[in-house]
Amino acid sequence: METRRKAGMEYHAILRSRTDPHEYLALMVWPDPETYASWSGSPERQRLFSDQPHYLVREPTGQYTALEP
Repeated sequence: METRRKAGMEYHAILRSRTDPHEYLALMVWPDPETYASWSGSPERQRLFSDQPHYLVREPTGQYTALEP
């Protein structure tokens, strides 16, 4: 989490589904698309996400990006 904050992330929350207790939504707020793009392509993010299969029960079913103009 600290690594994402240092990269510019402003907010993070994990939301659990009310209908499926195994489904979660990770919500991250970034100040602008450029800051997120910089984080998304960074070697640090790649390193952190390389461990993802070790703690995921199943593959993610979707990814959403919401941008404010």
